[in-house]
Amino acid sequence: MRLTIRYIVVLLSVLIHCMSASAQDYIVSLQGSLLQGIPVSRIDSITCHPSGRFQVNLTDTILLADTIYFNRPLSDTLTVDFSKEGVSICNPDVGHYRISADSTRVVVNTCGQEPFVCRLSGTCPNGQFILNADTTCTIVLDNLQLTSCQSAAVCLPQKQKVIVELPEGTHSILKDAEERADTADVSIGCLYAKGTMDFVGKGELEVTGHYRHAIASGKNISIDGPHIVIPDVAKNGIHCDKFTLKDGQTDLTLKHDVSKGIKVRKVLISLQGGQKIYSKVVFKKLHPISSLPMPMSSLFV
Repeated sequence: MRLTIRYIVVLLSVLIHCMSASAQDYIVSLQGSLLQGIPVSRIDSITCHPSGRFQVNLTDTILLADTIYFNRPLSDTLTVDFSKEGVSICNPDVGHYRISADSTRVVVNTCGQEPFVCRLSGTCPNGQFILNADTTCTIVLDNLQLTSCQSAAVCLPQKQKVIVELPEGTHSILKDAEERADTADVSIGCLYAKGTMDFVGKGELEVTGHYRHAIASGKNISIDGPHIVIPDVAKNGIHCDKFTLKDGQTDLTLKHDVSKGIKVRKVLISLQGGQKIYSKVVFKKLHPISSLPMPMSSLFV
C-alpha cells in the first residue's frame, strides 16, 4: 500500500511539472550512483516497474530509476569518482555522451560538438578512464590516484585536443601497467592522447610510465602552470611531436639507461619559462636554439 501511494505521488508530481514547465530537466538516479539529466521533451511517460523502480519511457530508450528529482540544478561537468570497489558517476546530460562502466574501467563517448568537461577523482589500485571525444574537451584531475594493471591509466585515443586541468592545491598520481593486456592497445603512455594535450592550472601531477612513456601524445604537449613530476619511466618521460613549457615546473628522474627525458619527433622543444629540474635528460631535435631562455649546458644535470 505504501509503495502504491509513493508511485501515485511521484506520477502526479511528474504530470504537474510537465504541464507547468515543459523546458525543465529531471535528474534521474540510476543504479544508485549514476545521475542523468533528462529533458522533459524526451519523456513519453513514467510508469511502475515490477522491480519496484520507476520506468522512465523516453522517445528512444527506457531507463529504470531508483529516484526522481525535480528542479535540481544541472552541472555542465561529468564527474567520475574512483574507488577500489567501483566508480561513482554523475552524468548531468545523457544527450551529449554515453557512458559504460565495467567495475573500475570507465569509457565515455561524446555525441556532438558541445563543450565537454570531465572531473576525475578518487583512489583506485586497478582502474582506467577512456574518453572518445568528438570535440575539444577538458579533463580535470582532482586528487586522482589511479593505477592500471592492464593498460594506460588515462587514455584519449581520438585526435581531438584535450585540456588537462590540475586545480591549485591538488596532487594527482597516475601509474600504468608494465605490459598491455590487449595486443591491439595503442596507448604508448601512462597518460596517452592521440591529439594535442595542454596542461593548465597550479596543481601537481605525478606520472609513472612502466610500459613505455609517462606522458605521450600523437601531436603536441604544452605545460602552462602545473608542476609535472615523472619519478620513473621505462623510455621517455614526455613523448610528442612538439613540446612547449610556458610556465610551471617539470621534474624528471630517469632510472633506466634507455630512458630519455623529453623526445619530440618532428618539430622542437620550446622552453619559454618555468623551472626545469632534470636528471640524465636526453633531448632530441632541440631546435631552434633561440627558443631557449638559457644556455644549453644549464639544461643538463
